[in-house]
Amino acid sequence: MIFDSQGLPKDSGASDYMDSARLAGLMACFGHPKAPDMRKYLINGEGVRHPVEFPSNNPNNFTRDQLMCLAAGLKAQGREAEVKVLYDAAVSRFYRAQNSEADVPGSTKQFPNGADFLTPSNMNHLRICAGMSPSWLGKMWLMIDIAANGLFFSKEEPNQLMAMCASAGSFYVKALRLANRKLDKSITDYWSGWRMESDFAQFLIQKFK
Repeated sequence: MIFDSQGLPKDSGASDYMDSARLAGLMACFGHPKAPDMRKYLINGEGVRHPVEFPSNNPNNFTRDQLMCLAAGLKAQGREAEVKVLYDAAVSRFYRAQNSEADVPGSTKQFPNGADFLTPSNMNHLRICAGMSPSWLGKMWLMIDIAANGLFFSKEEPNQLMAMCASAGSFYVKALRLANRKLDKSITDYWSGWRMESDFAQFLIQKFK
């Protein structure tokens, strides 16, 4: 991992900090000793990929995937109040993420590629991380996500679903482990290769139990 002057990380193979919030959120969620203060990824109550680097500091390119990891990291550090702000903002956007722009400020997305939709399980994740009671629909939707991952997406990136399951509790961690017998391989495949983070892959595998 590479850390900037604020102690914020990026993947060793990455050329920028566009995925810094995702990495830091996972580090905090699973108790990595070098996890930064996740509040550094908040500007005026909105999430950013990185608080300084351009265009990573544009809140309007902050995706659902980044948000799920950020919320999990904030929860792990006892920052439920900050997540409540993120939850309320998502409700006010009619259950959409912040990424209304393609990249730099003022850029536009071509229809129908707008801001990411937040599913009931995504919103439930924000509820849990904000210290609120989970919803029955959110819990059911998370189980559907887990089943779909095992049946159809076992080789896909698992980071956001892992963060959601870890935040929801050990029952969901075990459910994902049971549903996706290739989970360790998908973790390794994602973090090894060009990201050059094999050690972090092993860290996640050991912690996600």
